[in-house]
Amino acid sequence: RRQIQSLTCEVDALKGTNESLERQMREMVDAFGVEAANYQDSIARLQDE
Repeated sequence: RRQIQSLTCEVDALKGTNESLERQMREMVDAFGVEAANYQDSIARLQDE
């Protein structure tokens, strides 16, 4: 019974860690998307010169 409680606690902690990492990953994907769009704009401007 004690081991089940311990494992349940560990699973809950890992779920929290996983949610945090997934949130960070979404934020990074969004940031890189914006950065890539900015680079594409710069490339288009340079090609027009």
